[in-house]
Amino acid sequence: LDIDETLSATNLAWFQRLIQLFGNDPSDTNRSEHSIIEEYHLAQHVPWWKNNPKALAWMDRQRKDPKAQDGLPLIEGSVEGVNSLLKNSKILLVAYITVRPVSVNNNTIQWLQENSFP
Repeated sequence: LDIDETLSATNLAWFQRLIQLFGNDPSDTNRSEHSIIEEYHLAQHVPWWKNNPKALAWMDRQRKDPKAQDGLPLIEGSVEGVNSLLKNSKILLVAYITVRPVSVNNNTIQWLQENSFP
């Protein structure tokens, strides 16, 4: 199972933090993070952040920082869904997959355990 945007609402957490640190849509400062996610999907595609060297540097640090994985919000129903998949199907859960760098492995495993993923 993939982790980001399947089990963890990583984009939501990132977009909320980026708005706090680097600002919202200059043409609509009250724009919701959900609306921005829907339009751009990834933070590095958002024009007012991708053209901001400090925002890009923050994103790069977040990708590599083990602590950035701590406390990420769950996708609603993800724990129940994984448990149901295991209980009600012949599919054996073999692994969790992610494009996260090795430097965050321990914190990612800890996040999975803290959130009761099998």
